[in-house]
Amino acid sequence: MSKNSYLRQLRARWMLSQEELASLLNITQGRVSRYEQGEEYPPLSISLALQVVFGKQPRLCFAGLYGQLEDEVIARAAALERDIRGKADPGSVRKRHLLESMIARAGNDQQV
Repeated sequence: MSKNSYLRQLRARWMLSQEELASLLNITQGRVSRYEQGEEYPPLSISLALQVVFGKQPRLCFAGLYGQLEDEVIARAAALERDIRGKADPGSVRKRHLLESMIARAGNDQQV
């Protein structure tokens, strides 16, 4: 995993120590350090708590992880699209709309 300097920058911007952020999140200072160093990623509950603290979406705080997961999901979406290609039943049509929407969002994220 790469370092998560964005989380460190957010914490520093608000002049919070790792201990203070850990207290807000009800975790240990060591865990905050591991998140900042990119040694591990927080569970969903901590990611959402970070959004409460900083007002930033988890995808911004952990952009590297988000990008990796997005690539993996989009690859699986492409496989599903191949499986339903040429089918005209309502379920397949609906699925294609979802897949197209996913791919468009992923493309927009990369253009920003």
